[in-house]
Amino acid sequence: MKNKSEVRNSKYKTNPNFQNINFQIVDTTLIIRILNLFRDSKFGFRYLNILLFVFCCLLFFSACRERVVPPDDKPPYVPPIVLTAEDIGVTDAFIRLKFLDTSNVQAKTFKLTRDGKPLITNTLFTNDTLLLDEGLLPKRTYIYKAYRFFNNTPVDSSAPLTITSMDSTSHNFNFEVFYLGDGNSSVLRDVFILNDTLAYAVGEIYKKDSTGQFDTDAYNAAVWNGKVWELKRIQFYTFCGPGSLTGPYPANAVFAFDDGEIWIASQSQIAKWKNGVQISITCLPVSVNKIWGSSKNNVYTAGPLGQIGFYNGSSWRRLESGTNQTINDVWGVQNSSGKSLILCAASNQFELGDRRILRINPQGTVDSINWRSDRRAASIWFANESRLFVCGGGVFIRRYDGTWSEQTTIPLYYTYRIRGVANNDVFVAGGFGLVTHFNGVSWFVWENLGAFIWYSANYSGGMFVAVGQTSNRAVVIIMRR
Repeated sequence: MKNKSEVRNSKYKTNPNFQNINFQIVDTTLIIRILNLFRDSKFGFRYLNILLFVFCCLLFFSACRERVVPPDDKPPYVPPIVLTAEDIGVTDAFIRLKFLDTSNVQAKTFKLTRDGKPLITNTLFTNDTLLLDEGLLPKRTYIYKAYRFFNNTPVDSSAPLTITSMDSTSHNFNFEVFYLGDGNSSVLRDVFILNDTLAYAVGEIYKKDSTGQFDTDAYNAAVWNGKVWELKRIQFYTFCGPGSLTGPYPANAVFAFDDGEIWIASQSQIAKWKNGVQISITCLPVSVNKIWGSSKNNVYTAGPLGQIGFYNGSSWRRLESGTNQTINDVWGVQNSSGKSLILCAASNQFELGDRRILRINPQGTVDSINWRSDRRAASIWFANESRLFVCGGGVFIRRYDGTWSEQTTIPLYYTYRIRGVANNDVFVAGGFGLVTHFNGVSWFVWENLGAFIWYSANYSGGMFVAVGQTSNRAVVIIMRR
C-alpha cells in the first residue's frame, strides 16, 4: 500500500504539466552568509524583511525552472506537385507539371488554374506533362497553381508559379532606299551590321567610267558609314595560292566578329578585312553561300551541293552533311555554358530534292530536325532553342513543343532571309519587295516598296538592312525605329 508521499509523487509523474519541470537544490549556505553580512551592516534590520522576501522568490523560481525541449528537426515542406515555366512568349507560355510521387502509378486527375480561375482539367497516366496556355496578353503577370483531385476532392496542390509574359514590340520604322551601281546586273547578296554607322554589304556592283562604259572589274563590297555607301574592291586569288592575285570576284557572304574583323567570301575563298585594310586571303575546302561563327575559333559555312565547312581557329575541314542539296543559310547560338546549336536551311528554289533543316552536332556530325518536306527552307533564325523561325516557301515558327505553324497573314511570296534580335522582334525579306516584321503578336507587311528582290538581310540594334536587286541595279533598304 502506497503512503501519501508516494501517491503525491506518482500524481506529479503522470501529470503532463509537470513532465518538463526540472527540480534543483539551492545552496542555502550562501544565502545565510549574505543575510549575516547584511545584518552586521549599519542598516541593521531595517530592510531585512524585504530582503527575505526577495530571496524566497529567488529560491522558488530557481527550484522550479522549466526545461525547454527543442522541437524535432524536420525537412522543409516540398509540395507534391511542381510547376515550372519552360518557355514564355508574348501571348503563350509552356508550363511543365510534374508529380513528385513516382511510386503512385494510378491515373492522376488535375486542374491547372490561372489567377485563381480554372484553365485546364485533365487526367494523366504519367508523372510529367507539358501544358500550353495561349490566352496571354503582352507584358502581364500571371499566377498558376495546380491541384490534384481524388473522387472530385482536391488532395494535393502545387506552390504558386508566377510568370510575366513578354512585351510586344513596335512596328513603327522609318526607311530609306539606296541604289548602287549603274546597271549591268549589279546585285548585293549579303549584308552584316556592326552598328548604326557601320555595315558591310557584298555582291557585284558595276559602275560606268568616264567614257560611259562599264568597268570590267566590279566593286564587290559596299561600306555604310552612317550616311552613304562607299564602294570597295576586295581582292581574291585567280587560283588558290600566292602569286595569283587578281581583280575582285563577285562576293557571296560577309560576317563580322567582335574585334571588328570582317570575313568576305567568294566561292571557296575568304578575304579578311580590318580597319579599312585587307589583311589576308584563305582558300577553303568548300564553297560558301553563308558564314556564321560564335568566335574566330568556331566558324561554320554553308554552300552548294551540301557543303558545310568548319574552322577551329587553325584549320578548315568539310563536314559531311548527308545531302547534295544547296545549303542556303547557317545560323547558331551559344548558351552561357558554351554549348552551341547550329542549324542550316537546305533546299533549292527552282529544283526538286531535299528540303531539310540540318543540325550540326558538337562532334561535327550532321543530322536533321523535323521539318515540313513539302516546303522549301531558305533561311533560319532563332534566339534560343525554344522557338525557331524559318522562311522560304512560306514563313513558319516552331514552338517549344516541336510543332510548326505557318504564318498565313504574310503574302505567299518566296522569302530569302529571316533575322531577328528576339522572339518578339523578327524581320523577313524576299521577293516582290516583301518586308515584314513580327512583334510577338502580329506581322506587319510593308507594301509598294518597289519591284525589289531582297536576297539577304541583317537586323541589329534597332536597324534592319536588306540587300538585293531591282532591274539591273543593286538596292539596299535601311529601316530604323
